[in-house]
Amino acid sequence: DQVTKTRERDLSRTDIIKGIKGNIINAETGGQYLSYMGYSQWEINFIFALERIE
Repeated sequence: DQVTKTRERDLSRTDIIKGIKGNIINAETGGQYLSYMGYSQWEINFIFALERIE
């Protein structure tokens, strides 16, 4: 059980990354959804850098 759970999530972070890498959604849309899920801009930038998403 997470102490800080911001929203119930239908899609996981992994689903979003797979969607971007599979050209199902673009990086901007993926970033917006991650933000909606409660990720900070710093976290989104870090995830994108880690996954080599531009």
